[in-house]
Amino acid sequence: MSDNPRPDSGPLLALPGHRLLRLAGPDATAFAQAQFMNDVGVLADGQWQWNGWLTPKGRVIALFALVRLDAQTLWLLLPDADAADLCEHLRRFLFRSKLMLDVAGDLSVSGRFQAPASARGAHAARL
Repeated sequence: MSDNPRPDSGPLLALPGHRLLRLAGPDATAFAQAQFMNDVGVLADGQWQWNGWLTPKGRVIALFALVRLDAQTLWLLLPDADAADLCEHLRRFLFRSKLMLDVAGDLSVSGRFQAPASARGAHAARL
């Protein structure tokens, strides 16, 4: 994605209902590419995208923000899914992958509102 702003100012908002699922290991990106609906390979370090996990029939199991921290670490930011349940379901597909999959229960989630660079002049131009 070309527009992944890095928040640098403004108040932090607590997001207490959100949970994090961590994918870490040499096969993290390959596993995510095989399991999730969007192209994970286009993400650079520090970027994110909306993503999801679907049934073979295309029905949604979970929607989440997928964050790439580095080449071997991805986080799934789950706004409303049961992270432990999703983790157990995903583990069925690990097979021999070199991947650690766990719920990051020791972390809390917060966020900021910030307009993407491509939209900052829209209000002034009345678009």
